[in-house]
Amino acid sequence: MEGWGDVSLWVREHVKGARVLYVGGIQMYPLLGPGFTNTLFWARVEPKEDEVAAVERAAREHDVDYVVAFAPVKLRYGTRGERFDYRAPPTQALRAQRPSEWELVFASGHAEVLRAIKASASR
Repeated sequence: MEGWGDVSLWVREHVKGARVLYVGGIQMYPLLGPGFTNTLFWARVEPKEDEVAAVERAAREHDVDYVVAFAPVKLRYGTRGERFDYRAPPTQALRAQRPSEWELVFASGHAEVLRAIKASASR
């Protein structure tokens, strides 16, 4: 259950009553947390928009506590002999660009969870 499944399970077990931005998919149900206490926001990336900038914009706009990123698929084949080729999730670049604002709290496969340092300290 590497990647999406591990991250979803971690969020369900560890994130409660938080504002969560998710990126790279529309798999939101598991991210609602225990007792459906989390508020979810989807980071919509417009065509030709820089993905990291879009995530950063959405995180600020919604004042989120966490960002959950599922790795985007850049290459995919059919249902037989499938080959999935993943890009790095945009949260990797976000952490590198803003290390004082975001910390990695969980990762599995091509998916990860960041916590907003400033938001978690003030809540």
